[in-house]
Amino acid sequence: MSFLGISGLAKSYGTVTALGGIDLAVEKGEFVTLLGPSGSGKTTLLMAIGGFVLADRGVISLMSRDITRLDPEDRDLGLVFQGYALFPHMSVAENIAFPLEIRRWPRPRIAARVEEMLALVGLAALAGRRPRELSGGQQQRVALARALSFGPELLLLDEPLSALDRTLRESMQRELKRLHRETGVTFVYVTHDQEEAISMSDRIAVFRQGRIEQIGTPRQMYGRPATRFVAEFLGINNLFEGRVEAGPGGRAIRTFAGLLPIGRASDGTPLVAGAPATLWVRPEHASLAPVPEAVAVSAVIRDVAFLGAHDRLVLQPDGGPELIVQFPAGEAERFQPGARLTVHLPLAAFGVLPSA
Repeated sequence: MSFLGISGLAKSYGTVTALGGIDLAVEKGEFVTLLGPSGSGKTTLLMAIGGFVLADRGVISLMSRDITRLDPEDRDLGLVFQGYALFPHMSVAENIAFPLEIRRWPRPRIAARVEEMLALVGLAALAGRRPRELSGGQQQRVALARALSFGPELLLLDEPLSALDRTLRESMQRELKRLHRETGVTFVYVTHDQEEAISMSDRIAVFRQGRIEQIGTPRQMYGRPATRFVAEFLGINNLFEGRVEAGPGGRAIRTFAGLLPIGRASDGTPLVAGAPATLWVRPEHASLAPVPEAVAVSAVIRDVAFLGAHDRLVLQPDGGPELIVQFPAGEAERFQPGARLTVHLPLAAFGVLPSA
């Protein structure tokens, strides 16, 4: 059995379905992220695992033990929330020690463990400070140290970095990955930030309307989205419609850009002649120079944006939908809105969504 197993978990609030029968298996030591827009069910699932939401039906098991109806304190899980929930009247060391005191650890053992956790999160010099005397990143480290202090097998994290600025958030992402690697604790993490999920996770479960649309590694999800929602939600993507045709070389797809010799969907399933097909191509795959086995698209530039490491252009192709392309910084700075441009899209970069 999986380390954490969720089977048929459902929860409704009146006529609103928060969880529509979730099945999820998490292996020991994994970093699994629940990703989705607000109201998609990801936080409800996390709260159900923690025992703060009672499911209408379904089973949650942890290390082969059914914990579905257990109270939160009997599940012995680590929890880190968006608001940190540190005790303002306690010092950093006292906050970390609190879970150990309520578990009646001996004083010498508590002191040793607090010292160990302070070293783990790099806050030994701040042990005597109160939370109000710390930065947001330091408070987050205290919350992590407190959640890990008693040695939980599973740590639940509910958007813990959303209140931090971009630079600090990226630093804490690296810190979380380090803590996960060094402690070996299983992480289940909730976020609506796609970049955060991609950069940190072993696997991602994308939620939509109380259900999991797709689950896989970040590379699998980015490179082979299974549904239109995943293709649109996980990073910037260009989607457009075509129709499958039969030809002497097999299947091809007729699009605004011409006939593309693509015979299979991204999941490997063959395409059916005469059927509609939804194609996608990522902005970073576009090239200004001609490349082998590519389709050339002529378009009018609608917008040019400098984004630091790259330039992003919004194009309006002849007879096609809006197209977003991206080039390394400096390559496109000479272009202005209203000008005409030809970009080249490698055929190998195109994906085709599996039929519904």
